[in-house]
Amino acid sequence: MKTMILYVLSAGVLLVWCGCASETHQDTPPPPSQTKTSNLLTNRTGTMQQMGVDFVFLPDGAPSQRYLLKNLPSDFQQDGLRVRISGEIGEIPPNVRLIGTPLTIRQIERLSE
Repeated sequence: MKTMILYVLSAGVLLVWCGCASETHQDTPPPPSQTKTSNLLTNRTGTMQQMGVDFVFLPDGAPSQRYLLKNLPSDFQQDGLRVRISGEIGEIPPNVRLIGTPLTIRQIERLSE
């Protein structure tokens, strides 16, 4: 009986020890500065729209597409402003929800209305 109790206790200690020794990894998204760029957006016209505290670019002819602008100059932060824009399109990291696809602006110009 004592040996049976000893075996059960040994097995329990071994199971607890194995469970505590296993590594757990959490997938955390990379910071925005480490998002990959996948392709370029070149000379697209569209409209600036304010959504909360952010501004997004809505390209003409693509009603379901929104670009979250990373480095928008303050003089272009106007709701409804028509612009022509070029930049690098970033990727949305896994398990991250953004208001639009990240876009790093390389060139932006105001269009006459």
